[in-house]
Amino acid sequence: MSEDRPLYEVLAEMGKDMPPPDAAEIAERLRNLSDVMALLGCDMEYVGGIGPMGEHGREMMGAAKIAAEWADEIEREAVAVATHKGGRDG
Repeated sequence: MSEDRPLYEVLAEMGKDMPPPDAAEIAERLRNLSDVMALLGCDMEYVGGIGPMGEHGREMMGAAKIAAEWADEIEREAVAVATHKGGRDG
């Protein structure tokens, strides 16, 4: 089944509620992904050495850093939005 809808929408139609993630959950999932990518990249670099697998491992470790940076940005943006809303409504 190929659909371009988020999983939580498909599950809701099936009677299984799953709320959409919030910014904190997305940031946490990105950090978890970053940790796995960094570890796998390190293993690939160790096993692959100067060959293609080693190069892909180094690239994966770089991508892991990017995922962690995205998590930081998402959290900063969520705090800024909450602060702005609090200042306006409070």
